[in-house]
Amino acid sequence: MKKTVLILSLLLSLIFSFTANSSNVGKSSVIDELDDYIGDTLVVGKSALDNQHNVVIGRTIAYNPFGDDGAGVATMIFTDMALDRSTRYVKMNRIHFDEGELEIEHQNGGHQVSSGQFGGYATIGMAVNMETPIPIPAYHDRAQPGGTWGGRAATEISQFPGVFNIFEVPYENGISLTQFKVAVDRDSIVHLVGGESFSEAGQRKQLLYTRLRHNLANRTFEIINPDEMPEMVTDLTFTSAGNIAVSPSGERVAISRAISRYELGLSDTSAGSDLIIWLNEDRGLDWDFDNSMINVTQFQGPDLELLPDTTASEVDTLRSSSGNSMFFDEEDYLHVAFETNRYYYVDNTGYIYSQIYYWNEEDEEYIRIADGDFYLNAGVTTYGLVAGMPSLYKDPDTGFLWCLYQQFGEPGDTLEDGTAMDAGEESGRLNADLYITASPPGEFNGRLWYKGVNITNTKGTTGNIAIGDCRHERDASLALNNDGDYLHVSYLLDLNAGNHDNASEYSITDNPLVYQRVSKQELIDLYLENEEFVTGLPMHVDETGHWEDELNWAWRDIYDSAPEGKTLTPDDFAINSVYPNPFNSMARITFTLKSAGKVELKVYDVLGRELTTLINRTLEFGRHEVQLNADDFASGIYFITLESGNYQTVKKVVLIR
Repeated sequence: MKKTVLILSLLLSLIFSFTANSSNVGKSSVIDELDDYIGDTLVVGKSALDNQHNVVIGRTIAYNPFGDDGAGVATMIFTDMALDRSTRYVKMNRIHFDEGELEIEHQNGGHQVSSGQFGGYATIGMAVNMETPIPIPAYHDRAQPGGTWGGRAATEISQFPGVFNIFEVPYENGISLTQFKVAVDRDSIVHLVGGESFSEAGQRKQLLYTRLRHNLANRTFEIINPDEMPEMVTDLTFTSAGNIAVSPSGERVAISRAISRYELGLSDTSAGSDLIIWLNEDRGLDWDFDNSMINVTQFQGPDLELLPDTTASEVDTLRSSSGNSMFFDEEDYLHVAFETNRYYYVDNTGYIYSQIYYWNEEDEEYIRIADGDFYLNAGVTTYGLVAGMPSLYKDPDTGFLWCLYQQFGEPGDTLEDGTAMDAGEESGRLNADLYITASPPGEFNGRLWYKGVNITNTKGTTGNIAIGDCRHERDASLALNNDGDYLHVSYLLDLNAGNHDNASEYSITDNPLVYQRVSKQELIDLYLENEEFVTGLPMHVDETGHWEDELNWAWRDIYDSAPEGKTLTPDDFAINSVYPNPFNSMARITFTLKSAGKVELKVYDVLGRELTTLINRTLEFGRHEVQLNADDFASGIYFITLESGNYQTVKKVVLIR
């Protein structure tokens, strides 16, 4: 039942087009002119497909902090569609970091992954705790125009960079499967979830789970589901997209989907959706889908017996939209961010006004982390909400929770005549920006969130933004692993607000795919400067699961920042690694501070002589990294010391010429 396709036809072109050091590649006048971006940006490709995803995005970027001998490598996956819409290929590109500068691996828009002519909706999975993790793209494709869609998983052949083995997910004849999401565990087990695409009007669509074993030696896949066929998670859906996550240990797998409350048997009538999660505690084996469902949102209503009081009869007036992001932390606890929108049963109307909430399985509280409950006299992208499409991450070293999301403007973003400041002239739809919110470690971790910071800042101010001048950041993703000083973000920059790739009446634009690197410390500094938390809002009328802040979300400094020059104790700091070790000339040193303080990072030889001081200053708490350049050192044994006051920790390293 398995089928692996080796795309040898691409080998020649890929080898000759490959470049590993092209510093001018990725420059773009569109990006260069945007001076208000936070961090660094790089164009990695272009596409006329403006909606890279529908409803649920998944992960489209992976980061390996150990790649390039410890300098780190980011890998992006995207769909490249020609302007005439004749072809649509899934492509992959890498971003390298040469002494802090961004470089792109493949100057011709990325390595082609897909073999069919209409691949798309690509995501990427990569284990977070392997020394040499392999990025695994997943997407849907079809062999010929008009054919059925099918799922694909791909792995790059180590001997031939840019050439991929492709596994075709088996499925029943006549069924089209699309919108695949992927997660990879430390044992190289690949977990996929995808949904049935086409069905008759009103007919339910299956959501299917596939489990693959990835052979690292020969870069092939083997399906290991029972009967070598995908397993049905549910057929209580009318749309295709689900989401999936796996814990660092590989023991826990979670699948999510928004499902109609009527289909769940919770309402006698159509009454919006709840967010459902299926949780497996056995590495994706022996699922019991019927009895492993967790209703995360548990919305209530309507209660028609309370009519004619239309307000009371609504009960809850929020419902789950489909956008959600799941993340397992280093202790295997599940964290979820999800979007909700306003819904009124009596009017049978859903609105684009929205809220993003955070939930974890330990506290089971609903914490608002973004507020999109406003209207700017203009519509948003199809499948969009005023605030939505969250992408969640927890830093294992610092405990910070980070959430990237999309937002269409801010309250008051209108001209004197009421026109939206940032709407496109052709579609009349708003452009979006990207925001990042965070919750610091400590007593209020996951409960108090800093008000989101706009990291793109491309908001128009004149209204009726011309085609080509629109700056609509969309389909954004945060990497699953963001070890170090930066957050790694991918997205498409739509130059014509709205969804136009399949609409002949609108102008189609060639839109940049963008990588953005954002400094965690810069964000923290902005949060502390802005001095504002996201205020709480009960998700349920009866306030079930609501956490109430005793100080009514008034600002106070809950960030563990220490006074200048504070001396740390031995329990407060540690050298995590020196990579590689042994090393030749260059090594990356990573260390962690549990609180801010004065530290010195030094190098000594075997005679105890101090050779160089790499750091001598006060640093904030968290994970830090520095490069050791040993060009002037002879081969031999050296000692890296991290010192604070009278305390120190030591790591032995070996230099081999």
